[in-house]
Amino acid sequence: MKTTNYKKTEKLLKEMVIYEKILEIREEENTRKLMDNINKAMECLTDLEKKIITDFYINNLTMYEISLEIQLTREYTSKVKTAAIRKMEHVLFGKDAA
Repeated sequence: MKTTNYKKTEKLLKEMVIYEKILEIREEENTRKLMDNINKAMECLTDLEKKIITDFYINNLTMYEISLEIQLTREYTSKVKTAAIRKMEHVLFGKDAA
């Protein structure tokens, strides 16, 4: 009886490991698809918009720091970021920002 329970437990553990691996693969695929979509959306941006989006979301700079670097007002830099996000939303979701 113990051998049967052991085999059942062993089988269950193997199935769980396989299931976890499948979930990992799916997560990696979803991450790749998301990154591909974001890169596609970034292609529609101007160089200035790309720089602002990258500096803000990837490099974690503040709008003030970005505006100093690109020598524009913080307000204008923020407007450019908002416009860039709207462009990206349109590419990613096929709609305009609400």
